[in-house]
Amino acid sequence: MGCNRRMLAESSSRYAASPVDSVWFCVGLCGSVWVCTGDSAVPLGSVGISNDVFLIPETLTFRRGISSRGDERGETLSCRPHPTANADGRSPRSHCKEIVVPTLLTKHIHQRRRSLGVEFDREFPFELFVCRYLERNWPLVGSLGDKQSLLVGRQLGTQARRWDTIVVVTTEASVRQRARFGPQAFNQDLLRVLRNAPATFEWYRDTMPQPGFPWRYVRAAVRRAADRDLIETRHRGGRLEYRRRWTFPDWPDRIIVFENKPDLGAAAADDLAGQLQHDVALGLADETWVCTRPTGDSVEPIILESIPVEAGIITVDPDRDTGTVEWYPRQLDVDGPGEQIDHRSTEDATTVSRAWKQTRRLELAERVYGRGWRSYVESMRPDCRHFSLEEHATGYLPWCSAKQRCQTQRECAGSCSAFEPEPPQSRMKEWPLDGGSGRWFSEVLQRRRRRRRPGEETD
Repeated sequence: MGCNRRMLAESSSRYAASPVDSVWFCVGLCGSVWVCTGDSAVPLGSVGISNDVFLIPETLTFRRGISSRGDERGETLSCRPHPTANADGRSPRSHCKEIVVPTLLTKHIHQRRRSLGVEFDREFPFELFVCRYLERNWPLVGSLGDKQSLLVGRQLGTQARRWDTIVVVTTEASVRQRARFGPQAFNQDLLRVLRNAPATFEWYRDTMPQPGFPWRYVRAAVRRAADRDLIETRHRGGRLEYRRRWTFPDWPDRIIVFENKPDLGAAAADDLAGQLQHDVALGLADETWVCTRPTGDSVEPIILESIPVEAGIITVDPDRDTGTVEWYPRQLDVDGPGEQIDHRSTEDATTVSRAWKQTRRLELAERVYGRGWRSYVESMRPDCRHFSLEEHATGYLPWCSAKQRCQTQRECAGSCSAFEPEPPQSRMKEWPLDGGSGRWFSEVLQRRRRRRRPGEETD
């Protein structure tokens, strides 16, 4: 392992309440957090996947220093040898005497199991928990196949309907084929070009059906695809010809949508019935579900609500990190035509074709692939000194030290009265200046998002 792996460590004084007498704490940016006593090691949490970790002794000496990232202030941890060290003073399980630790990471991204008092009856933290829970535990009954994979997104949909959580089930091979085309999502114009791209050079108008709008917009989409190295183009006789570099896969197999209602009041139940009826009539997703919190009653109140019987019901408990299926859904007809109900009037409906639904399904899966559910930080202000990612028992959640709660995307903005930019010294790391701890928060979430997409480059 060696000294080339950045480690995070924290003095055991923070863990004075621990019932263990002789304790070693170890944190790896790409590894796990462990409490080590003698020859045994118990994992506390995880930020990645690693089977080998350093053992950092309980007695640590801190001194201020400059980390290897430039001007960022860090801490150099000088530790005494492990009690089972060899004659040369080097521990058989740790070959490092000094480790440079970025202070900002030690402060904000240290793994610890603690309760933050998160109000999960609010929709935003409840949505984040549902996304994380489904990512790790779906399906709740049974298991995915050995070659299957799933992607999770939030707050995505069509022009007429937006869902709180979306799960796309596919195969690992399909995701790897999709990864050849880059991490960004494709809109309808680019999908039209990629799906109809020929194997040999052809005039672009001969490769795709009549779009229903001027061809100049299609021509512009072909040029955008060429600029991103997705296709190859050439000019012959004044005509723009193109051919594919790879075959674009029809990669999503199943799409499951979820409506999250942590506090199912009367008004929320009325809105929920209309939303689920729209999903059932349209048949765009394979299954539609409702997620809510358990009440402890023998019969959950949501089962008695006037919602379509085709919709499934899940109760999830963020405090216990558990989920229970209360009602199983029916498979919706995604291969046939559907009825798109006008949200302003349940009596008005438009019939949509199977081809229309297949195109919208692929567009929806593309948005899930491009955004995921951890992209919430992109619409927040992680460069505020009050912003941090804190470890709840169920995973990372954004946390505002000024508000002392998990803030929403609307609250975390430059217009917030408590907004304070990061100190200038935290931004002066490399040239060009690329931010301080806010940049680290974004990178941590991006790394976790990439891990769910086989074929993409990871750190």
